[in-house]
Amino acid sequence: MMISDAGHHAEGVALPKRHWHLREDCEKGYRIGLRTRTPSFSGKLKAWLWQLEIPCVAVYRLGQLAQTLHREHVAFAVIPYAIYVVLQAFVRLVLHVEISPRCEIGPGFHLGHPYSIIIGPTRIGSNCNVTHGVTIGMGLSAGRGGVPTIGNNVWIGPNSVLTGPIHIGDGATVGAGSIVTRDVPPGALVMGNPARVVLAEYDNAALLDLVEP
Repeated sequence: MMISDAGHHAEGVALPKRHWHLREDCEKGYRIGLRTRTPSFSGKLKAWLWQLEIPCVAVYRLGQLAQTLHREHVAFAVIPYAIYVVLQAFVRLVLHVEISPRCEIGPGFHLGHPYSIIIGPTRIGSNCNVTHGVTIGMGLSAGRGGVPTIGNNVWIGPNSVLTGPIHIGDGATVGAGSIVTRDVPPGALVMGNPARVVLAEYDNAALLDLVEP
């Protein structure tokens, strides 16, 4: 079964304010890495030092905060933006993780094994997971240029590529190594090159770690 090519894109992704959701991101990171919602101070310190997914997301959030400050109070943005530039350069050079400052991501974002990840100026909903080797960016789909938009509760597996003006529906799951150039229905599991629907209804809550421990 081929993935639907029907178009519904950015309007399908409801996003909160774009600049600061680090608390929700950290809570999800603690839950996944430490198996608790309320870690001790030492547990939090360990997560920040050794779970690179949390610092990587924090750098992106800092960039969003700096942009918001720049729009509202230019002078207040200088120091946060300078720190962001330095940290983002480190993340890009060492971990090869690059998230476009024009990307809009909802709360509860998680990078699993954050290495070699490129995310272009797309929109990503709430409670989404992106794993290592993933590329989300500009491409052509049915002769139309653009970038993907991604709904809520979406899990994207290792070494997957999502390109073009496509929409990934809420609760969808992209299997490892998939090349996705067409819309993915909500709740579907897609795999392959080109990616195809292998299960129309797939529960990815355990992958997202939304299931209570």
